[in-house]
Amino acid sequence: MCEDTLNELDDFIPCDREYIDAENFFKDIKGLKNLYLYVTEKQLFSILEDKALKLSRTEYTNDTTENIYSGEYSVSPIVREYGYICLSSTITSPMMWGQYAERGKGACLVFSAEFLIKRNDIHVGYYFNRKHGILDRFKKGVNMRKVSYISDRIENNKGDRYALMSTKYFGWEHEQEYRIIIPLSSAQPKEIKNKKGSFSYIYLDNNIMPALSRIVLGVNNSLDEYDMERKVNRSLMGPAPLKFPVRVVRASLEPSTFCISPNLDKIHQHAPTL
Repeated sequence: MCEDTLNELDDFIPCDREYIDAENFFKDIKGLKNLYLYVTEKQLFSILEDKALKLSRTEYTNDTTENIYSGEYSVSPIVREYGYICLSSTITSPMMWGQYAERGKGACLVFSAEFLIKRNDIHVGYYFNRKHGILDRFKKGVNMRKVSYISDRIENNKGDRYALMSTKYFGWEHEQEYRIIIPLSSAQPKEIKNKKGSFSYIYLDNNIMPALSRIVLGVNNSLDEYDMERKVNRSLMGPAPLKFPVRVVRASLEPSTFCISPNLDKIHQHAPTL
């Protein structure tokens, strides 16, 4: 199975053995899990520049059927007031690497935190503070939902706005998606200029950026891991050396399956300071 390739990844979670001792406090923490964001190379550098993630909005997604209640023919107006960050629970899917990371020319961002799952509601409690080497709380609440994949649209009287925004056609279930839902009013607007010279806005959020633990470059990505690691840490964390830097590794093809594996066996040697 594809997910068998992730066994070694459990030793690489920045709340586990590589980073802190399993003391009594650690034993109380349950539900540790990684979530992943696939990006193009251009998007990766935009994230490093903004130190934040771009919010997806209904009118720009690749699924024109979502966020529409049963019996209706247009997106609910209230949904247009929200954006979301789309994460996945798989890093081995060739479809995800092909669809969202430029056929392996892009990268996958790994976010490690405490994800406590109750039905479709996910509570994000702690992340690993890479500078100080301790567990730290997120400063803001994170409204995260696990996406449900079904065949029929939900009815207006059977689901609130969050249920609507976290329900998709079952043909998308390979994405194994989790969504952080954010009101645009609380996001950071950024003015951009298109090729025709007109201006518009995108919306950014930096709340889960502290949970970034590593970046996995795609199999067809031409960036150098060591050089990229220096750029990542200097961009996101500043010139001061980190106790535990964000690592950059490269994915590889599994020799006998279609799976894409984060190649943690070939982690390069790190300089003592960045």
